[in-house]
Amino acid sequence: MAENNQKIKLLRIMEFLRAESTEGKPVSTSQIISYLNSIHISCERRTLYKDMDMLIENGANIVKTELGRENAYYMNEVSFSLAEVKTLIDAIQAANFVPADKTADLVEKLLSYAGVRRSEIVRDNIIFYNNHKHSNQDI
Repeated sequence: MAENNQKIKLLRIMEFLRAESTEGKPVSTSQIISYLNSIHISCERRTLYKDMDMLIENGANIVKTELGRENAYYMNEVSFSLAEVKTLIDAIQAANFVPADKTADLVEKLLSYAGVRRSEIVRDNIIFYNNHKHSNQDI
């Protein structure tokens, strides 16, 4: 079991960075180690440094920075900026031809591309339009 966990460690690190980090809020090595421990993957600080360097050297779009006295990292890839996600959500909500349930589904899909932290920001700023939505479910 422990061997399998070590094999998926890099994947879990990438998923964690994609979901939890932003340029303004990078995650520290301590946070990454805590996350890995919470999902039963053991990791030493030195090993994590080597893993992160290996990911960066092999093309992962990860930026290394400093947070206080320790290294921190964030994913430098975003499918959409916050403004783009918000604009798309506003357009979907305002479109009368998109049924209400499809609107909710599309909004959730767009938010999933934004990452956890960014989607929280967008969710806090969503304006719900009180317009008549079409009932055609074939869209």
